[in-house]
Amino acid sequence: MIKTFKKSIFLFFIFFVFFPLQKPKAQCSPGTLSRQCIDKMSDGFIYLKSFSIDGQDNTREKIEYTTVLSKDTQYIFQICSSIEGADGIVLTIYDSNRNAVTSNQEETIIDPELKYMCTSTGIYYLTFTFFESKNRCGGCILSFKNSQD
Repeated sequence: MIKTFKKSIFLFFIFFVFFPLQKPKAQCSPGTLSRQCIDKMSDGFIYLKSFSIDGQDNTREKIEYTTVLSKDTQYIFQICSSIEGADGIVLTIYDSNRNAVTSNQEETIIDPELKYMCTSTGIYYLTFTFFESKNRCGGCILSFKNSQD
């Protein structure tokens, strides 16, 4: 019994010497970050949906979603990250023909909020990419206000 115990301790020691513990990877919590965005929503706007932005430890260069937007409706996309501002998360909106409509990036400036007045009802593609992002992790919410309000 004691011999088996000593052997187990020896194997345990060898395991940790040759296979040291790896540094734990940072957890991305886009849902939590999206909820933080909801708290910052502009007055008069109604929450519509949220989008998860998880670069999965720098393995994803682009994250894409589709959504339907309606003509004559004002939309606001708000990006929240664990770092102040958008942390290099670039949102580009494309129309149904994949033509870029607008973006929250102007040269090296990335705004965490993107306002868009829709001019044509249809399917739009939302593409999140990263420009010098530290965490590649965030949440984005979409809210709207009808132009007749």
